[in-house]
Amino acid sequence: MKNSELAKGVKMRDETKSFRFLRVVCAAALSFAFAFAGEKKCEDTVFSEEDSYYMSGYSCFYPNQTLAQAYKDIRLSLLKRDPDDEGYKNLRAKLEIGKNREDRFKSSIISIDYVWKGNKTLDIELFYAGGTTNLWLSQKDNGVETTVTFNAD
Repeated sequence: MKNSELAKGVKMRDETKSFRFLRVVCAAALSFAFAFAGEKKCEDTVFSEEDSYYMSGYSCFYPNQTLAQAYKDIRLSLLKRDPDDEGYKNLRAKLEIGKNREDRFKSSIISIDYVWKGNKTLDIELFYAGGTTNLWLSQKDNGVETTVTFNAD
C-alpha cells in the first residue's frame, strides 16, 4: 500500500468520525431545543356533578410563549373544532394588548368582550343566545396559563 493510499484511508476515517460526531452534536442540540421549548400541556377542567351538565372546558400551559402566541393557538384550535361557529370566526385575528373591546354582532353570537387586567391577563367572553364561552389567558414568567370554559344555558 502506498503512502498516498494510506493517507486517504486515514483521512476518510477521520472525516467519518467527524461526520458521526457532528450528527451526534446536532441531534443533542435539537433534543435540547425541543425540551427547552416544551409543548403545551392541557387537561380537562373538572366541574361539580351539578355544573358538569352544562359546563365543560380545559386548561393549558404554553411554556416559553407570549400571551399573543397562546391566543393565536387557542383561536385556531377553536376554529378547527367548529369551523361554522360564528363566535370563533369573529374572534379578532390580532390582539390589542391592554385595550378593552366589545364587539357586537347581529348573528347567533351577540357579542365578544375582551377585558384586560393590566397587560398580562385577558378575559374574553363570547356571548351567544344559548350560553357563553369564556377564554382566560395569563402571562407568567415562563409561559402562559389558559382556561377555556363552555357554558350552556
